[in-house]
Amino acid sequence: MRHLTLIKQICATVVTIVLIIIMFPHKSHGTHYDYALGAFWKSNDLYAPFDFQVVKDAEQKANDLALAKSKCVLFYQPDSNAHTTAIQRLMKLRLPSSQHNALRKSIDSIYKIGYIELADEYPDVQNHTIVILTGNSGTEHKPSEFVLPTSLSDALLIDSILAPSLKFDNTRTQLELDSRLSQLSYTSQVITTGQLIVAKGELVTPEKVAMLSSLEAENDKRFIEQYNPYAHYIGRFMLCAIAFAALFMFLKVTHHRILDSTTNIIIVLTTILLMTLSMSLVMQVRSTWF
Repeated sequence: MRHLTLIKQICATVVTIVLIIIMFPHKSHGTHYDYALGAFWKSNDLYAPFDFQVVKDAEQKANDLALAKSKCVLFYQPDSNAHTTAIQRLMKLRLPSSQHNALRKSIDSIYKIGYIELADEYPDVQNHTIVILTGNSGTEHKPSEFVLPTSLSDALLIDSILAPSLKFDNTRTQLELDSRLSQLSYTSQVITTGQLIVAKGELVTPEKVAMLSSLEAENDKRFIEQYNPYAHYIGRFMLCAIAFAALFMFLKVTHHRILDSTTNIIIVLTTILLMTLSMSLVMQVRSTWF
């Protein structure tokens, strides 16, 4: 009978420990800091605990991307059949002979210079350097050397007759853009170990925010890399088990009669659970509000 009581008490204690582990909040990230842009740093001086890179914010990344795209070289492939296609389109139109002759002269003059296709991805083609590909080689040109659709005023020519003699090569241009993007750096600087990040009482500027958020991101990364859930829960279980063992040893010495009754033990464990639950709720509410 005494052994049965002991088994019940041990089982009740184990269940209590498991419930306590479940109730307490679990840390899912590395060290974070309490700060706000434009406020003063309230904590002690913060030094870099390790080397890390300061990541650029979304606006800086967008600016770098736009700059890389604005400097991208545009590639074009010549189309030797464009002139013939334009003449054939003209012949199909029923126009007065005077208008027909005028359009024919315009077409011939346009194709002597070259009629360039505009790419939807690069509407500001005038600001780019273009490369005309011929086999495996290419020659650089300025868009102003050719006729652009935007430089023509005759809607009939643009919409119904002209075909680009220089066609936009999206594949080669995208390779060029990808090459430029691969050279972009998404970090603005490197913080070395021991370097002062922010001093106590210092104003938290956008530059400081970038440093702190990058440090927090690096803390999270290192936490995830080192986090072992099995070791985490085993460690918590052992700590709780040691605490309860100390409690029972104290009761054995001072109030040994409590250990003789399973009901008394359950009351003690229930009281501990209620206190733990209250503390857990307070911690969750505090993290939500503050």
